[in-house]
Amino acid sequence: MRRSIRDKLPYVLLILTKMALVWPLPMTALPTYGYDEELFVSLADHLAQGKWLGPYGPITLAKGPGYPMFIAAGFRMGITLAHTHQALYIAFCVAFVVAWAPVIKNPWGRLLLFTVLLFNPISCQISTFANANREGVYPAMTGLVFAGAIGMIVRYRRPVWKIVLWALGLGFALGYFWITREEGVWVVPSLVLIVSSGAVALVRERAADWIKRLSVMVLIPTGVCILMVCAVCEINRRAYGEFIEVEFKDSAYLAAYGALARIEPAKFQRFVPVTKETRLRAYAVSPTFAKLKPFLEGDLGRRWEGSTTDFYRDIHGEMAGGWFMWALRESITAAGYGNGAKVGHDFFAQMAKEINAACDDGRLRAGPRRDTMMPAWRWDYLKPTISAAEDGVVILVRLPGLRAHIAPSLGTVAERTEYSLMIGQPITAGRDGSFGQSLHPPPPDVVERLNGIARILWFYRHVVPTWTILALAIFIAASVAMLKKYRSWLWVAGTALLGAMILRIILLAYIDTASFGAINLLYLSCCVQLLLAFNVLMTIEAAGFLRRRWTTRRYPSKTASTAA
Repeated sequence: MRRSIRDKLPYVLLILTKMALVWPLPMTALPTYGYDEELFVSLADHLAQGKWLGPYGPITLAKGPGYPMFIAAGFRMGITLAHTHQALYIAFCVAFVVAWAPVIKNPWGRLLLFTVLLFNPISCQISTFANANREGVYPAMTGLVFAGAIGMIVRYRRPVWKIVLWALGLGFALGYFWITREEGVWVVPSLVLIVSSGAVALVRERAADWIKRLSVMVLIPTGVCILMVCAVCEINRRAYGEFIEVEFKDSAYLAAYGALARIEPAKFQRFVPVTKETRLRAYAVSPTFAKLKPFLEGDLGRRWEGSTTDFYRDIHGEMAGGWFMWALRESITAAGYGNGAKVGHDFFAQMAKEINAACDDGRLRAGPRRDTMMPAWRWDYLKPTISAAEDGVVILVRLPGLRAHIAPSLGTVAERTEYSLMIGQPITAGRDGSFGQSLHPPPPDVVERLNGIARILWFYRHVVPTWTILALAIFIAASVAMLKKYRSWLWVAGTALLGAMILRIILLAYIDTASFGAINLLYLSCCVQLLLAFNVLMTIEAAGFLRRRWTTRRYPSKTASTAA
């Protein structure tokens, strides 16, 4: 009993240190961010009142309900949003270390893994991560998905009930991950790799019940995830008339967007998937799409064109991809087809049918059918995509732009008051010093904690880049050893983590090249804890290799007898 308490004491002290560092910090209220913070807080308010996501509007189903559900749950339990953010991230750190317990036997290795993950600068509630945005939970949920998969696979020899527990954990984590953001597919290849490694191990060892164990590893997580997503879709069907999770994933919307994007423009313009000239030709062949012309070519369209120009100074009178998707969605509401998800679905389905027919019969010059929002590949995208990916790597390993500070809140006093009540959290004052904790000057306790976080940031920026290079060298050496029948779960996990990071960077780099600026710290924040975990796991891999080599040289006879 005493040894168990002594082993857990360092973890408790580290958690208390992290809590003392970040929990008293105020958050920034951004109620003017209508498509992000304001949307999440508004949806959470409806959820807390038992009204699901509230009255149907053009952006009610624009984003997954996972984060509003998280805010609402904290509100109903009387826990501040900052506390729930930190509690979830700490739960990830604990789960990830516990997942590795059968493999990482050395307590110092597990403590190193926990410490490095726990003090991830992204989780310290500063800068752009000090507000009610889903990036406050996305890194933790990403980590919990990998913790569930790893914990399940490394126990493939253990009693089946233990595999079932981790499989259930993976299913719940993956389900919530899926309904939190819209692009969850980037983790799927890594999960397939991890589970496939477990299948190979079971078959190689000729386990008598390998089919049952593998079925548990595959069917339970997949089934739980699908049930969670389908539950959200069914509630949306009952509330809004359509069995969908998010309208930007709706098959009819994707078909309509893809139909417009497949039309070849008279003059190609980077970042603009559907030019004004393209829309004018599409109106002529689609009576349904023509109903949106007064809005896309009117004040609504000009507003989004202005937002595009604010971001891309050399684009005038056009809507970039990241803005056109919203303009198209909002325009059907303005046209009178926004009184239910089913109405919008039918509108977009008919619009897609008409435009695709015109493309297929030659009335519009177009490429092949594409029911997707992903821009079509062009070879002149290759160089800027590589450049954007390089920028993504730099952002991931150095965290440029992240500062140990908390910004003043935006919006009116009334908006900030409502915002603060919903998140149950003290917020910073506005730039005029009204309503909230003044930052001019910041209170001494806030300054002290921000200085502590600044030291963590300094450590990250000066240590992690070199550490990552060394970890990659270890990974390459372990990969070579794998060709010689070397087996290591640490290598499997390292491959999965590295693959997930690379895939996300590539996807964001392509979007950054073809549609809108996606290579930034906010979108890459969910990879920071994966990078830290990769570095620690590869360090433990190297330490284990060196220890085995040392034992072999010092005790050759003992090693030989053990092998025999």
